[in-house]
Amino acid sequence: MGYSEDVMHAIIRKDVTKVFSPLDGWNANDHSFSNGHWKGVYLTRRSLKRMSMESILILVNFDQKTGMDAIKALQDEQISGVTTGLNRVLMVPRDADTSRVPRDIMVIPMQSFGFEEKNLVWFHKYRHNPKPGETVKS
Repeated sequence: MGYSEDVMHAIIRKDVTKVFSPLDGWNANDHSFSNGHWKGVYLTRRSLKRMSMESILILVNFDQKTGMDAIKALQDEQISGVTTGLNRVLMVPRDADTSRVPRDIMVIPMQSFGFEEKNLVWFHKYRHNPKPGETVKS
């Protein structure tokens, strides 16, 4: 993986921890999908209510339109030791087209990346950080 992709995934890890906070018991680990193409995050935490482990697998996709290859990779991925209860999540840039994503996969928009027209843009803290659907004026 190239340097820019490493930096992008480090930024995404921050987005993930905003949604799935370590303060709520979530432990996050980087995950490379078995097909070698996709990267993501695997989260676990102990559920005291159910006396079991909760597991979430997140596939990070930077494409403007989520393709069936990403969806299939997320659906087909198996985690060693996890046989039931694995929740699958797709994390995409803001304003990405997720119309093909089945309802059983949760979609979470990235806070740090989004699309302006057809360009992937990094919304860093020194720049106006628009709400989803809002257009940035330069």
